[in-house]
Amino acid sequence: MRLAGVSGSLRARRSMVMTRHAVMDIERTAREHPDTPAREVVPEDVIKVLRMHMTVDKRYRSRAPPEPSIADFAVDTARLAGFIPKKRQPLPGTGKLWQGYLILLNFVENYRIMMQMERE
Repeated sequence: MRLAGVSGSLRARRSMVMTRHAVMDIERTAREHPDTPAREVVPEDVIKVLRMHMTVDKRYRSRAPPEPSIADFAVDTARLAGFIPKKRQPLPGTGKLWQGYLILLNFVENYRIMMQMERE
């Protein structure tokens, strides 16, 4: 019984480490190479779910490009956590990007469950 709890916590820790690396990659690439296509850094289904969210939200419907750059992806992800880009700070910091990415991963998990239920 106790081993199962340890195994679960190791899985959760591994997931957080993978998420931390993903956020660091997104942030670094957005700052160093902002025109890089997001699909080169982020999985396709994550981009697809963010695009779906952006097209549902009326404020961003006209702004969602079909092929986002990594900088666009970083800003849109951080918007989920309340980031508002400004002239002095066009890209989000690590904290807002982290918060937005965790929200986005919840959306992605729900999307994957929904798609799996439709297949069955």
